[in-house]
Amino acid sequence: NATSLVRENLKPGKYTLTLTDVNGCIKTFDFVVGEKNNCSCTIYSTINPNDPANQFFHIECWTKDCPNKPNSCLEQIELYIYNRWGNLVYKDLNYKNDWDAPGLPDGVYYYQFRRASDKKIEKGSIVVKRSN
Repeated sequence: NATSLVRENLKPGKYTLTLTDVNGCIKTFDFVVGEKNNCSCTIYSTINPNDPANQFFHIECWTKDCPNKPNSCLEQIELYIYNRWGNLVYKDLNYKNDWDAPGLPDGVYYYQFRRASDKKIEKGSIVVKRSN
């Protein structure tokens, strides 16, 4: 006669779970949810604005202990994109994977992004290549 209780969408933090069996025996478990720096991201480094499958600059993040749930730790992201001379060509304080290099020529661009929760800046490059 097992019963279950499910708690979803717990906020990051330390939790204690206490279980009591039918004999009155108590068992306690301590665990952490949403550890800081528990998020891993994949950044796709080439976009082709003319190809619907690769049209947008895409950032995909997931918690390391839950890799089968894409974007499980993707939250508000600040994104900055620069051209090869270091000029800012795009800025979005709440990026939603929707940049397709409008009005910009093919070439290499450089990005910086950070998640709202940890403010860690991640940097890299992206290639914009339009094919016909």
